Parts: sequence; structure tokens; C-alpha cells
Amino acid sequence: MTDMRDVVVIANAPVSYGAFELTVGIMPDVPDGATVLDQVADAGYAGVDLGPLGYFGYGEELASSLRRRSLSLSGGFFELPFSELDKMPVALRELGSLLDVFDAA
Repeated sequence: MTDMRDVVVIANAPVSYGAFELTVGIMPDVPDGATVLDQVADAGYAGVDLGPLGYFGYGEELASSLRRRSLSLSGGFFELPFSELDKMPVALRELGSLLDVFDAA
């Protein structure tokens, strides 16, 4: 029997495919979320980073997309404006939305 502590599980991220906050919806030829999920799964990865909020969908759409491809949500990135504290209340609300996405996945 394999001890799970000896198993390495690797995930990928949309940024590996050129998809991140500065390119999605802005730059041409950036693959859509479904294409990236398909390619991540086809490459044999166990999980994927969230990428830009909404890139893979929200709620049940996201959960279903991951489930169909046997992928787990492995992490995500969120920038907080520590040097611009007046923007923090809005950022914290957005962080709440991000955490809701993680709960749904």
C-alpha cells in the first residue's frame, strides 16, 4: 500500500498558458478557461490554480468544470493594497468573493 505522504501531487496554473489578470479579456489568442482546464487535465495534473477571478466560472459551474476533469482547485492569488489603505475595504469585499469561489469549488 502506498503511503500518501510519499505521493507528490502537482498542479498547474492559467499563467502557464498566458492567462492572467493582465491578459484575459485584453490580449488576443489567450485561451479561454475551458481550454486551459482541458489542457491541464490532459497533461495529467491533479489540480489547477484559480487564475483571474471568474476565468473558470463561479459556483456550481466552477465545481462542475473541475469535477468533470478530475481536477482540484489548488490555490489562487489575491493582491491586497497595503500601501493604499483607503482601498482596503473594497479589496476585502473582493477577497470575500474570492473565498466564496473557493468554498464552491
